[in-house]
Amino acid sequence: MEGEFAETTNQLSNTWTLAKQASRHQQVTWTFNEGPGVAFGDECFMASKRGKVIRAFHGNYQLQETTNLLETPTQGKVMDCVAMSPTS
Repeated sequence: MEGEFAETTNQLSNTWTLAKQASRHQQVTWTFNEGPGVAFGDECFMASKRGKVIRAFHGNYQLQETTNLLETPTQGKVMDCVAMSPTS
């Protein structure tokens, strides 16, 4: 699309599109059982527990990054070199 039709003025559509993209990126599913909520891993949080959602996202991110770091094949080689140095 070109010109004035290239951009949409529907703010709700844009917000929902961004929310869907973020959900896919974070591997989150939405639930609407007793109201809106998010689920990832084995945990499900309702909208009223916003603080727990943020803490859970942060904890999940830390766990993933730690796992990725520990799985790298070069992890620990620097400490082996430092231990062999006579000045350390």
